[in-house]
Amino acid sequence: MGSSRAAAAALEVVTPFFSLPFSDAALPLDQATVIRVELPRSALELAGLPVDADRRNERIRADLVLGADGLARAIRFIE
Repeated sequence: MGSSRAAAAALEVVTPFFSLPFSDAALPLDQATVIRVELPRSALELAGLPVDADRRNERIRADLVLGADGLARAIRFIE
């Protein structure tokens, strides 16, 4: 099962991480946590990425970086 998980990860296409507004870049991320979530594709627009109007409500996976305070600091999208 480990090899199938590695193969799936190798097929993922990811964006770079985008900083989220109102996050404090001065806070250390040494205790940050990354969680995977599903969002509507319209969330891509918040990062300045184009979204087809007919696909705005489709789901897309994303990794969120959470600081030690539990607040989201950055996001990347996964296809």
